[in-house]
Amino acid sequence: MTGVEFLASFLTTGELYGLRVGSTLTEVDRALRHPFVDVVGEEGAWLRRDYGLVEFAFNPGTGPGAEWVAATATV
Repeated sequence: MTGVEFLASFLTTGELYGLRVGSTLTEVDRALRHPFVDVVGEEGAWLRRDYGLVEFAFNPGTGPGAEWVAATATV
């Protein structure tokens, strides 16, 4: 897939390797097996996972045992 095809796919489907807003952190970990940098907001209010070209921001889930949930995906 070329860079243009990658961007066109993301823009038309809103998905990145099958991931979209609402995907869990576990789903992102399974789909993207690349080095990343995590930045955690004050008191764990949010999590940003930066893969370089791609970045996901997560909000904590609700309820017992809830996972982080993707709020945004940025290319």
